[in-house]
Amino acid sequence: MTQIPDVHYARSGEVSIAYQIIGDGPVDLVFVRGITGDLLSTWDQPLLVRHVLGLAENGRLMMLDKRGTGLSDRVGGVPTLETRMDDVRAMMDAASSERAVLWSGMEGSRITTLFAATYPERTAALIVLNPTAKGRPTPDYPWAPSDDEWRETLREVREGWGEREYFHRLLRVQSPAMAEDEAFRAWFVTHMRRSLTPGAAMAFHRMAMEADVADVLPAVRVPTLILYSPEAREPAEFFARHIPDNELRELPTMRGEYTWVDDATHE
Repeated sequence: MTQIPDVHYARSGEVSIAYQIIGDGPVDLVFVRGITGDLLSTWDQPLLVRHVLGLAENGRLMMLDKRGTGLSDRVGGVPTLETRMDDVRAMMDAASSERAVLWSGMEGSRITTLFAATYPERTAALIVLNPTAKGRPTPDYPWAPSDDEWRETLREVREGWGEREYFHRLLRVQSPAMAEDEAFRAWFVTHMRRSLTPGAAMAFHRMAMEADVADVLPAVRVPTLILYSPEAREPAEFFARHIPDNELRELPTMRGEYTWVDDATHE
């Protein structure tokens, strides 16, 4: 059985940010998840534990529960991208990390991208998975959900977040390969419930709808690895066109949002 790392807290303004440190290698790696995240239930899922320990083989891994999620303080209102980025800085300060590789995906990639552009001296490299630059579509970025799609998403979150059937439907989108695995489904429901309350889920989805880092991309001046699944090629290529120093790499076996559920993509 894997020993669960101790939970520490960093102060970011008046808010306490929960984080864990795994490993002790010479390179610091910060793992920033997307909308959801709960440190403790992470360790209840063997496939996710494999992912975390695999990342820690490369150095000292730090991962956090963003404000409003998991073990971190609940907050009122919609947290801004800048505030959530500063929570990463506060965690690095608390962990005595001067410089780190930042790893995130999907909506979380906007946090780490903004961090890399704002604090290049503290960013050794940036790794993003299926990154999204905008929450809403524009003529040069047509891949974001439409206003009608966002209204439907917000309605479903408002009416369904926390309910088992809602999470079962969500799992079929996020990880089709695991949607009929009873043990995985049970873990997923618990993990999502621990990650966000219904009100917090609405706030984070609204933030994801409004956040936009497209203008920030050219200011990212650190080496950047852009990973993408076959269906997410075009938004990944948008990132690659605008970040000067990047490598673009497809993960051909990846389906859904998780790199860690199938062996080939994980490796």
